[in-house]
Amino acid sequence: MPELVVAVASISIALVFVAIVIAVVRLVRGPFLVDRALVLDLISFLLMALCGAYAAKDNSSAMLDVAILVAIAGTLGTFAFARHIESEAER
Repeated sequence: MPELVVAVASISIALVFVAIVIAVVRLVRGPFLVDRALVLDLISFLLMALCGAYAAKDNSSAMLDVAILVAIAGTLGTFAFARHIESEAER
């Protein structure tokens, strides 16, 4: 059973890395500021998924703590970016 978990987690890690690369490309090419905000939120979710897959692969609970910190930072970043977009719209 553990070999299957390691294999699935390794495949998940590779797929999440591919998704992060695609998201970064979209971040650079995003025509609007709102697109960039959504992509930054997506990247934070993908980083949480990466931490979860790594925790499953190495059977480590420390990476789950990192995933919680990434979730908090991503939420605060989204709020800050929304405030910035709102202040830009008022000008």
